Amino acid sequence: MNFFTMNGVPRHFSNWNFPGFFDEGEAHVAWCIAENDVGVGPYPTEVEQALIEKLLVEIHTRCPQIRPEHLETGFRRACEYVMELDRAHLVGPPLRLAWFRLSYYLGLSVFADAGRAMPEGTSRADARHLLIRTMRELGIEATEADLDVLSQMFQLKRQDDADGGRERFSLGVREGTMLHYLRFLHLTAVRHQAVVRMPYSLGKVSLVFATADAKKAEQAQTYLKAHAVVCVEDLAEAQAAIAFLSRVSARDAAFWARLATAKQSGCRPIVLLDCPRSELRGLERSVPGAFAEVFRWVIQTAIVEYVPDNQLGFISLLRGLEPGTRWWWGEDAIPEVMASDGFELFDGAYPKDHTGGITDIKYPGIFDKDGIEAGVALAERVYEGLDPAERAAPASHRRPYLESIVALMDTRTTFDHGFFRLPWLMVGYHLTSRLLAVSEFGSDTPWHPADLDPLAAALHGLGLHSKHGDIPEIVEQLLAIDWPQNVDEPAGRVARVEGFSRLVIAFSDMALAAYSKTRFVVPLYASFVSYAAPEQDLANTLAKTIEQTQTAEVWFDRRAVAVGSQLTEALKTGIDQSERLVLLASAAAADSDFVQLEAEYAAEQGVPIIVLPVGDTLDARWGAEVARRRDQGLAIDVLPVGLDAATAIQPTIEALTRSPAAASDWVAAVVRGRTRGAGR
Repeated sequence: MNFFTMNGVPRHFSNWNFPGFFDEGEAHVAWCIAENDVGVGPYPTEVEQALIEKLLVEIHTRCPQIRPEHLETGFRRACEYVMELDRAHLVGPPLRLAWFRLSYYLGLSVFADAGRAMPEGTSRADARHLLIRTMRELGIEATEADLDVLSQMFQLKRQDDADGGRERFSLGVREGTMLHYLRFLHLTAVRHQAVVRMPYSLGKVSLVFATADAKKAEQAQTYLKAHAVVCVEDLAEAQAAIAFLSRVSARDAAFWARLATAKQSGCRPIVLLDCPRSELRGLERSVPGAFAEVFRWVIQTAIVEYVPDNQLGFISLLRGLEPGTRWWWGEDAIPEVMASDGFELFDGAYPKDHTGGITDIKYPGIFDKDGIEAGVALAERVYEGLDPAERAAPASHRRPYLESIVALMDTRTTFDHGFFRLPWLMVGYHLTSRLLAVSEFGSDTPWHPADLDPLAAALHGLGLHSKHGDIPEIVEQLLAIDWPQNVDEPAGRVARVEGFSRLVIAFSDMALAAYSKTRFVVPLYASFVSYAAPEQDLANTLAKTIEQTQTAEVWFDRRAVAVGSQLTEALKTGIDQSERLVLLASAAAADSDFVQLEAEYAAEQGVPIIVLPVGDTLDARWGAEVARRRDQGLAIDVLPVGLDAATAIQPTIEALTRSPAAASDWVAAVVRGRTRGAGR
């Protein structure tokens, strides 16, 4: 049996999102199928038709046994079958099937709410039951009552005439917007690694603003409500106070008095800034003297720029509610349509005593202890039953192993049984098989593809991709650690499997943080990119390229600002969790108070600095600063001058690459249960 082959699988799966695969095109196809099933259409656009044809090619390639005539009435089932096949064989993103089904059942529910008849054999209750079950796969817990509220939330303000030709468009926009809202909840579940229970709320906030800024503040409040943030007037009820800081409010004593009340109430401050960063110091001078301390308090956490007619500023405001996470992550907000005038959003839809939010239920619950223990026990049992001549042969085709794999492949298509039991059993089995071979034949024994390939497939199912040599190198570093028990002892093998599991979990956590697969190699040093405004494009290119091509964590501040003589909480979090500061050393950066504060804070924390000169020479001020810091014992690496966005990437990657000794230290640190590796 040829399990876990990538033959015929779309090439883009090599870099699919983890654990999800939200494809807007496939969502459109599922909507078209729902239209057809309720008798409205389908009326696919040219783009949707191209996507349908793409899926037909995939079905033919992966499942040539499905005859073309069967696709006329069974296209949806054929699509689901391919996605189930890839889920079971660990070659496709496990949640691709869930997103496809969610789009379909959500479409049926929207049509049912509009009075359309359901497909034969399916009732509105059936569609809703399947929708709730699919939402659970995506980390969203909901009830029938929650679906009623969801339907109310996304009612169109303008009711189009059913015969006027716009009903299909209106219902399509409604379904698409609901889908993106559910995607936001899913990403929230992934970010917190816990199931989100509807109705979800980020907590209660209170907006503080001057009367002259009421209209803009109302716009911000509408956006927050659209993202399930409960806005209250009473500061005693609020967990956070959002201060709309403008040229007007800076001089308004009543505005500052209300913020003083927020401070006394224990609110967490966030600033929504209605002016350029360069004017912050001027605003500070405008604050009435009695409230100078309140100003210093209000700027300590996060400062977000208000951008008129641009939702990006508000997206950052949402992220500012959680600065302890990588809140500038670009995928965690609902698209701009969520704040459009086409919908009534959260206008009293939920009762005040709602109980939704982050639960204590793990999601997606990657680690499966029972699975890996079963794999270890299975490998030991199989190996024990072999005679010495058989032990040198690959152990992948032993009957007990195949029976276990087939059973778990069947259950993997159902989320209730867990997506990750199968890959963890394979990890436990094949690593133990390798350790048994090492204990009997020595560590120089070559890896056999029948052991190495399934192990690579298992890691693939856990969000990790690997190139030839990646797994043997990591395992070699694992074996080089000073272990209390020898590998020929059962306890010694169990300890090494547990250590390997910690490594896999660490990499899977990286994949979840980036919402993308990550390569199974020792990561680059976690880095924080410090830059001045003129170098934003360079910083953006550098950060994105490194994260997309390497196993790396790059903290890249796009929204938070430092003010006066202090850094915001969010920036400190980024630097504290980094092992290197990448400084784009331009003349503008030398003039920037913000860059100076970041570099100063990194130096105080002992974070080594990589200096990337911007331009043909290193600005003399940075040259003097480098010399001063080196005299103080800080590690500083200065890259060559004259690099641009294209040529700076490789030298920066090389500077962030750990030495062989540091790589071994990182592996040993993670294996021993430390959350971060070998340090700086």
